[in-house]
Amino acid sequence: AATIKAISELVTVDPGEDAILNCTVDGNPLTPDHIRWERDGYDLRAKTTTGYANGTGTLVVKDAQREDVGNFRCIADNRVAAADSRNVLLIVK
Repeated sequence: AATIKAISELVTVDPGEDAILNCTVDGNPLTPDHIRWERDGYDLRAKTTTGYANGTGTLVVKDAQREDVGNFRCIADNRVAAADSRNVLLIVK
């Protein structure tokens, strides 16, 4: 099963900075498709980009502003067992 080994617990940035959230996952199989980010009522496509390297999924919140403050959920799911998820709190000063 895919499990989250490490995650950015709290990310703090100044307004206008890019916020980088990381989620390191272990599992077999494990591909970029097995890590995703969610946030209810938030347009991830408009404000963020994602990346993946060496088992770590990255979410970049571009030009972070106060309205971006809140929890972003990293979900690890390789469909072997139940998905694992953890939250990362983004604070914009």
